[in-house]
Amino acid sequence: MLQFLLYILFPIIQRGGAYAVLIGGWSLAAYLIQWTWSNLKDLIVNHNEWVIGYLTVVGKGQQHVMIFFLSNFVARYRRYQLSTYNHCETKVLL
Repeated sequence: MLQFLLYILFPIIQRGGAYAVLIGGWSLAAYLIQWTWSNLKDLIVNHNEWVIGYLTVVGKGQQHVMIFFLSNFVARYRRYQLSTYNHCETKVLL
């Protein structure tokens, strides 16, 4: 909406509008990254027990999820290997 209004109000910047949004977008992204980094530093310094607890709980949960999915993947892969092995008729000559 803002870009449309700028396009209507200032016809001279019709070509440069995309560049202005691109530059403004990157500066906003840099500001948000800096703001998030400063908040993260504040959390780690002032509330390190909560951060360690959060990382422990989330890490264990992620470990359980990965074990569940990987065990299913390994079981399916083994069934696939057995099914392709059983269909293959090889004759061993002694």
